Amino acid sequence: MKPPPNLQIWPLAAVALVLVLIMMVISPLVMSANNTPVNLPQTHSAERKIENAVTITYTEDGRLLIDDRPVTGLQEVADTVSSQIKRDPYMLVVVRADTTVTMWKVLDVLSTARRAGAVRVVCATKKFKEG
Repeated sequence: MKPPPNLQIWPLAAVALVLVLIMMVISPLVMSANNTPVNLPQTHSAERKIENAVTITYTEDGRLLIDDRPVTGLQEVADTVSSQIKRDPYMLVVVRADTTVTMWKVLDVLSTARRAGAVRVVCATKKFKEG
């Protein structure tokens, strides 16, 4: 009778752990549309969870972008948000605006998203640094 083969599981477990760590580091970079540099206002708030979202960015020079793609105006923002909401009624709409953009322009974008059917609309901020 032959003895059972000696299986080495530790190398396999080590490779699997390394692959999981690589995916954990890379996935937030791939899944978010935050490539356009914007100086966000600071606040005392919790970090947001990564989930499917439509990101509307209002830059310092007055450009509007949806998921880092330029759009021509608020009507195109409404059309894009409306089409996304039809696919997922509870889609999160994130508005990122530079601190130099006036409050009224940000409110226009927020109200446009709400009129397009978005139920969950939030403004992006960065965490306030103490000290």
